[in-house]
Amino acid sequence: MSRPVVLVDVDDVLADFYAAALRVAGEILGRDVSTESRTTWDIIDALGFTTAQRAAFKQAVGRSAFCASLSPCPGAQVGVAHLREIADVYAVTAPFHSLYWVSERDWWLAEHFGFTRKQIVHTEAKYLVAGDVFVDDKVEHVQRWVGRRTGAAVLWAQPYNADAFVGRAYRTGSWNVVAGLAAEACDGT
Repeated sequence: MSRPVVLVDVDDVLADFYAAALRVAGEILGRDVSTESRTTWDIIDALGFTTAQRAAFKQAVGRSAFCASLSPCPGAQVGVAHLREIADVYAVTAPFHSLYWVSERDWWLAEHFGFTRKQIVHTEAKYLVAGDVFVDDKVEHVQRWVGRRTGAAVLWAQPYNADAFVGRAYRTGSWNVVAGLAAEACDGT
């Protein structure tokens, strides 16, 4: 029997984008935003940036070394390693529009998780990527994937998606739950 395919988002699932983005936002806003509660996936909307602040944030996040400097999310490396024992794991990530982002993302995923370039898909159209299990923190990505695919979808639990309902998708922040879904896909149950 073939191994199940698990598709995993990167930012705020594997990489702690939010913590790094808050540091940048604090510099732009001139205040400590490290304890701000995030009520929406889009950090720019969550912090109420002006047009000029939005541009400054996008420029800072797109600069060389930002993507490469992200820390792995707690437990993600162990979770992915465990998944690889039972499944083929692919990173499916929406690229930030920057000269450096894609190459740094590829390097980061290889360095922290051992992904090869063949195991990384850069697309904003994640719903077009087929797999047995799809994991993402953005409600809209999960909704679109669920609408087009029959596999198990996981809305990766974050405070900003706590009230979201995505049809047949699971909501969890547990790698064990994801591994269980992959095992079910492998068993054909």
